Amino acid sequence: MALIWEPVPEEEILPYRLDKVIFGLISPADARKIGFIEITEPTAYDEGGLPVQGGVLDPRLGTINPRQRCPVCGNLPKNCPGHFGRIELAMPVVHIGYVKRIKDALNTVCHKCGKVLLPQERRSQFIERAHEYARDNPEKVVDDELVREVRDQVKVYAKKHKKCPHCGAPVHRVELEEVYKFIVKEPEPRRLWPNEIRDILEKISDDDSLLIGFDPKRARPEWAVLTVLLVPPLTARPSIYLETGERSEDDLTHILVEILKANRKLNNSKRVGAPVSMVESEWDHLQYWVSVFFNNATAGMPVAMQKGTRRPLKSLFQRLSGKEGRLRKNLIGKRVNFSARTVISPDPMIDIDEVGVPVEIAMVLTVPEYVNENNIEKMKELVMRGPDEYPGANAIRKGGVTPISLKILQRKGKDALREAAEQLEPGDIVERHLMDGDYVIFNRQPSLHKLSMLGHRVKVLPGATFRLHPAVCVPYNADFDGDEMNLHVPQILDGSVEVRELMGVKYNMLSPRTGGSIIGARQDFITALYMITKKDSLFDKNEATRILSRAGITQLPEPAIKRPRRLWTGKQLISMLLPEDLNFESIAKSAVKASECKDPSCPGDGYVLIREGKLLSGVLDDNIVGTLVKGRLTLIDVLIRDYGEDVAIEFLNKLLKIASKEVLLYGITNSPKELMIPEEAKREIEEIYSNMKEEVTRLIRSRPITRKITIYRTKEELLRIMREEQMLEFDIVQTMDSFWSKVSSVISKYIDPKSNVSIMAKTGARGSMANLAQIIGQVGQQKVKTRIGFVLTSGRPRKGYKDRVLSYFQRGDLSPEARGFVKNSYVSGLNPAEFIFHAMSSRESLIDKGRRTEDSGYFYRRVANSLKDVYVSYDETVRDSMGHIIQFKFGGDGYDPTKLFRNEPVNLERIIRKYVKEERKRGVSKDKIEELLREADLPLSLADAIHGARPKESELKEIIAELKEGFERAKVEVLTPIGLISAQSIAEPTTQMVLRTFHAPGLLAMDVTHGVERFKELVFYASTSTPTMKIYLRPKCQEDISNLRKILRNLKE
Repeated sequence: MALIWEPVPEEEILPYRLDKVIFGLISPADARKIGFIEITEPTAYDEGGLPVQGGVLDPRLGTINPRQRCPVCGNLPKNCPGHFGRIELAMPVVHIGYVKRIKDALNTVCHKCGKVLLPQERRSQFIERAHEYARDNPEKVVDDELVREVRDQVKVYAKKHKKCPHCGAPVHRVELEEVYKFIVKEPEPRRLWPNEIRDILEKISDDDSLLIGFDPKRARPEWAVLTVLLVPPLTARPSIYLETGERSEDDLTHILVEILKANRKLNNSKRVGAPVSMVESEWDHLQYWVSVFFNNATAGMPVAMQKGTRRPLKSLFQRLSGKEGRLRKNLIGKRVNFSARTVISPDPMIDIDEVGVPVEIAMVLTVPEYVNENNIEKMKELVMRGPDEYPGANAIRKGGVTPISLKILQRKGKDALREAAEQLEPGDIVERHLMDGDYVIFNRQPSLHKLSMLGHRVKVLPGATFRLHPAVCVPYNADFDGDEMNLHVPQILDGSVEVRELMGVKYNMLSPRTGGSIIGARQDFITALYMITKKDSLFDKNEATRILSRAGITQLPEPAIKRPRRLWTGKQLISMLLPEDLNFESIAKSAVKASECKDPSCPGDGYVLIREGKLLSGVLDDNIVGTLVKGRLTLIDVLIRDYGEDVAIEFLNKLLKIASKEVLLYGITNSPKELMIPEEAKREIEEIYSNMKEEVTRLIRSRPITRKITIYRTKEELLRIMREEQMLEFDIVQTMDSFWSKVSSVISKYIDPKSNVSIMAKTGARGSMANLAQIIGQVGQQKVKTRIGFVLTSGRPRKGYKDRVLSYFQRGDLSPEARGFVKNSYVSGLNPAEFIFHAMSSRESLIDKGRRTEDSGYFYRRVANSLKDVYVSYDETVRDSMGHIIQFKFGGDGYDPTKLFRNEPVNLERIIRKYVKEERKRGVSKDKIEELLREADLPLSLADAIHGARPKESELKEIIAELKEGFERAKVEVLTPIGLISAQSIAEPTTQMVLRTFHAPGLLAMDVTHGVERFKELVFYASTSTPTMKIYLRPKCQEDISNLRKILRNLKE
């Protein structure tokens, strides 16, 4: 068979780059040019098993056999993209993707003259505006706002006028039924068939096309009604061979066969003059299969299934859309080589920015290293070791091109490896094993924010798991109960440098969401550091040297106590890790009364004071070295801000190595004895319960709710009863919460402050006093979601048997025990009724957790997609991809939250102390300071602090220069993708939220929607489940009670 095109030699195939992609509709003329092979036969193979000429597998559609040349272009599959065919449809059919647009067009234009149904003058104005917009926006052309405005005005015009203003023809209103059936409503309902629709759309001029949302150069309205269908080439729908040897065809091929069958049947019916009803039925059948070809998941249309398996067929739309579609599965995200996945386990003795990699994995993952004069001997040694000895190499690429496997060479013996090593020369690439110091990307899924993928240094260790420092668990949201993580090895030098400098743990210690440190001490580290730094912690020489040697420090400070024994305090030992000029003040979490903690005399050693690098008072706990601490700067924040990431990470490495080993010597555990409270405490708790029960009984008796058997005549009566019930429940829950909070105070008073459970709770290592109150004192009221009338709220259990939750209680019993109050503690044990109430609230939280993950993941996708093109431009404005300004300065001030440290980009006190060494009575005037600050474009609020230090003019200039540098450094970098970072900062904490509602203890108010549901309302305009509204009445309306009642009756929900 003669070739239609000459094959292209491989050397002539030039790489090209797409400039842009323009979407539109193909005209029938272009479709016939592109699909020059007409497909008419519904059969795929002839009796001999060969593809039928003119069938859906016609050889001219392209070759997929690697040894066969294409009969059209003469190329092998590598260079043959395939060729389109076409099906000439017996009757026009509607394109399923444009049904709504066609309906809008039919309701906007006159069916006789094709002009927009507006007076000529108004129409001309709209056309002028449309052309002006097209000139200004050559890429977009169509103005969506203008199209909506035209449509709305035509609706208004059509209500008042029944004839076209241009030709006088009657105006027709078209409705859509059963997905693609167009019905003309007046004067009598009748079906509008695709050929009629096409005739109407053909009459629309190019000017009017712009007004109904079609760009005439890219998509004429009548092109949305198909007369010819393009058949995709075989490369887009290849046949596959099953293990049995049978051929299996692609879903698109099956659909095309059905289209051809329906088309042939309709053609035959037309030719033989079949009854109109039969032709219309077959026309609908063809319309159905063409619709399935584009989208087999259209709402209201039956899903086409594969014969036998009943599996839904994948159409073009399903190929592209969704998680398993072409875009998300094969283009945006791909499967990759040079990655590993295994279980993670903790190792506090590696550095924070290291990851322990098993030797077995390090021998499979390789790093390409260029041979040069400096490393050639090392590379030769690695090649001679081969692939089975660590550290070695797996392959060589001579001249950086084709790889030579050392595994194959090794079969010939060691001499072959030695010969390959000797032939190495500069410019070759050795794919060596992963070694200590290489940078890799470490990731835990789900990747909720950018800190879910960080750069780590490799530390090759024995074992079969990845080793992760426990301090880096928070950004990954990882724990060690079987979590698995992924490791990726960059394959080019640029990638390794970016992983180290941009993704490295060292440079991502601060959360973009809060601006505070996200890497720090947690759990047992916190407990150990508290035990080391508390007031009565003293260590002899052996213990002090052991502690400091963990951090690599070999010199002891002067002892705090010299006689009778030389003893060192824990504060002294920790001070050895701090920079010498560090000054820091804060309140520890373990402070007895944080609000009253103003100086080192604070009870409980809660006031943390560091002067000139010496820890003088206070303990290290969650508020000082923890993660994501709210409302205050931690020691780690200050070290990053004032001394840089290197100093901060070195301090954390040393501190946590000390803590991880010392915690083993303290034996942090608890015994049943620590959870016992004296009889006196039990009596106090019993008394609190009795008082609470009395108060609840009094409330119930003071407000009896009488429900009449009669049907309520008005909605207002029903609402009143519902509201009375609701308010009584709120009052009861408020009373219970206020009494239960006293239980926590009793437990705090009687629990041993030196017990391990108490230390863990008060230092923030784990748990809280409220948890201890439930364990030791009283579990308290169990709350579940419940609907009172029209309002979803969180309160006491009320559903179950008639007029009672459990059959164990009397009907109508509203007492605490009958409605979910658990009097016992976990230590004393729950009775059966309490156990069931507790299980009810536990079940609800479990269900919430399952729903929350699914919802927040989808929300993140939606928010990220809407914000992904928002970035900081070079002129410091925030813009989107179209260049629209969203903010003139990011966040209003242009500063990066991760460099602000609770709105402090610089440590002013430290900078002043650095340059002003001596105290003076006089210095530069305040006016002069303000003038220089103004010139440097710095906040004038800095003037008071600088003036108070009395600097000389030379010192002032140095201070302002450093301040300017600090403020400049704090600015957000240009091209920062702040849209995505913002989306992550919203979505990541959303997963931590409680779904739908929560009841604030002791708050007498209607529950409003919170968490994921509230997020849905705010961002996606979803309807609220708890509608609330404040209505303010005018003073004159408030005076007259009867008038007020009248207004309330007229209010509608």
